This record gives sequence, structure tokens and C-alpha cells, in this order.
Amino acid sequence: MSRQLPLTFRHGCRFIPAHSRFRRSPPLTAPGLYVLVSEQVATAGTHRRKGDVMGMIKQLITSSGPLLAYLGVVPLLRMVPFLTREPPPLLDGPLQQTVDFPMVQPPADTYLPPFSTILSGNPAQTATYIHRSPDGLFAAGIWTCRVGKFRIDFDRDEFIQILEGVVTVTDAEGSSRTYRAGDAFVTPKGFSGTWDVIEPIKKHFTWYGAGEAGGFSAV
Repeated sequence: MSRQLPLTFRHGCRFIPAHSRFRRSPPLTAPGLYVLVSEQVATAGTHRRKGDVMGMIKQLITSSGPLLAYLGVVPLLRMVPFLTREPPPLLDGPLQQTVDFPMVQPPADTYLPPFSTILSGNPAQTATYIHRSPDGLFAAGIWTCRVGKFRIDFDRDEFIQILEGVVTVTDAEGSSRTYRAGDAFVTPKGFSGTWDVIEPIKKHFTWYGAGEAGGFSAV
């Protein structure tokens, strides 16, 4: 005897044997008979699972909302101390003002470096101090030099910014660098070498240090 298969209708319904394994409840009819079953029964469980998932998502969004809002506020809370911080107190002592470098160098006496250091030309120089610290360890000013070459030993750390002219600086080992208007560099204490002023030089300088007896610097 051939096995009877479920019969299916077009409109989402089908006949299955009353004793079929597709039924979840005991058979209510005699063997060989068919029972009309709606396809919606098979899909009811799927809809229920989808509903459970959507409910979980909604619950997650509802419960995580305050947490996300808190995380968004935390960076702002970290800025509160900076927004409410009091300004630092003023330093004790008399008020100080800035010191400006003049556009035009004030008149200054011309001098020559020690004759024994002059190698060529006539490197006549001027030095105008714009500021000196009370302890004499720091100074800033303007320095000029005419064309010439001379030996120089720095007994202080000095910052130099070339405003005009061209100079070639050579150290004791023979390494040389050429500086022009707009260049800036630092000469450390203890530097020994030569300055070859190719075009008249004008520079801003700041130096720091007590200097050594008998030492010679460009200013």
C-alpha cells in the first residue's frame, strides 16, 4: 500500500492525515482521514519569536538611553574645573613691563675687537644694550659689524638673529655655516672660531652667563 502524502490547497491550507507526525496534538479522527490545518499555525511561532526579539531591542534602547546620555555629558563635566578655575595670582614684587627693540638702533660708539684677533678687513663693531637683568647675567640688544674677519671666543650662551648682511661662522674644527638676514642660531658658551663678515652685519642678540675673565665675545 502506497504512503499517503499531505494534500495542500492554494489558499494557505492543507489536509494532513489525522495520525501524521506534523500534528502536535493526538489524532481526533480515525486513521486514513484528513484534517484541514491552516498554514498560519506553522508561522505563529515565527511571529512570536520576532516579537520577542523586537521587544528585547526596545528594552535595550530604553535602558541604555540614560547611559548614553551620561557618557555624552562626561567630557563636558571634565571641562567644568577649567571653566570655573580662578586665574593664577599675580607674582609678588613690582609690576614689570615688556621691553621693545627699537626700529632704529640708537647711536652707539664704534669699537674694534682686540688687534690680535683681527685676521682681515676692518671689522669695526657697535653694541647697544636694550635690556640687562639686575644681576647682570642676562642681556639683550643690537650689534653691528663692518666687513672683516676676526677670531672670536664666546664666554656666554648667546642667541643670534641676523637682521642684515651675510656672515660665515667657522668653528675650531673647520666646519662652517653661512648666515643671512632672517636666519637665527645659538652659539653655546665655549665656542671658539672665526667670523667672516662678507656684508655688513646687524643682529639682535640675547646672552646669558657671567662670562670669564679675559674672555671676548661679539658684544
